[in-house]
Amino acid sequence: MSQKPVSITDIARKVGVSTTTVSRVLNDAKGDIPISAKTRKLVLETASRLGYQRNPFASALRTSRSGIVGAVSPNVSGTYVSVLGHHLQLAAHKLGIELLIGSTRVESEKIAGQLSILQSQIFDGVLFLCDHPYHQKLLNHEARFSKPYVHVMSESEQAAPVVAVDNEIGVALALDHLTELGHTRIAFIGSPAWPGDRQRMRVYKAYLQAHGLPFHEELVSDLGQIPYTPEMTNFVEQIRHAATEHAYRLVAQKHRPTAIFCASDGYAADVLKAVYRLGLRVPDDISIVGYGDQHEALITYPELTTVRIPNDVIAEAALKLLMDLIEDPESEHLLQTRIYVAPELIIRNSTAPAAS
Repeated sequence: MSQKPVSITDIARKVGVSTTTVSRVLNDAKGDIPISAKTRKLVLETASRLGYQRNPFASALRTSRSGIVGAVSPNVSGTYVSVLGHHLQLAAHKLGIELLIGSTRVESEKIAGQLSILQSQIFDGVLFLCDHPYHQKLLNHEARFSKPYVHVMSESEQAAPVVAVDNEIGVALALDHLTELGHTRIAFIGSPAWPGDRQRMRVYKAYLQAHGLPFHEELVSDLGQIPYTPEMTNFVEQIRHAATEHAYRLVAQKHRPTAIFCASDGYAADVLKAVYRLGLRVPDDISIVGYGDQHEALITYPELTTVRIPNDVIAEAALKLLMDLIEDPESEHLLQTRIYVAPELIIRNSTAPAAS
């Protein structure tokens, strides 16, 4: 026979106070009559001892707040999104809220079902992680999306409210480092099918022009439009294979680049592999710079010089903005907020002065 859940009435009876007092302590609610620190401590200790568990659904009905926020991701298994999700969980716990992460649905009928869940009383607000066209399908669905939301690491210039890394600074840090080492023939590898890669490519081209460096079309590797849905299990394998093939093409050129700037650490790891298979050395023959400071940056040899995305800062800023929107969902200032966090360059052993 299952044990009956502990209620606030049980706690009130044990402590010898009213259920209202217990409710105020457990929900950290204010009232006309102050509650002493001693009583608060006794209520909390008794609740813990009895194994009290808060019912978010009942709380939502009473207060219109559940203390739960959702996050929708285009790829819950990707290396970057898993790291970002970890930092979001830590930031949520600091704020005393729960974060539930799920993947984007793509079929029309399933989008409607996911929208219904996200619109329910379960969630106080929603985070949309990274870029995916189906996020917009959710937001633009005929059943208008009414919950407060924030885009996180969206590279779309139209996204708002948004918290993301500042790619203008990140790309400049990488290219400043390479040019200071004497590199002028710098290649780029990425997949413009993804807004983040596309934005980094745009900044790369603008940087070369602004600094009077030659731009060579053959040094830009577009990995192409690899079809993707959240249900795919082999997408990473496909895009990494494409990155390796493009790396071979770059390195095998007669006038090969002396440095390659990659839109992600994953691409950089594939470039590193291709360079060694062609009998060349990093950084003696070619310098490589990644982007993200993900786990690939530390499992390669040599370890990658890369642009570190400050995921902890981004996570805390995104949840803070979402909580502000939950409190004031009509604020035009908050709805138009765009926060871009500066990254930093981490110099390791994959870069060196250009060979003469």
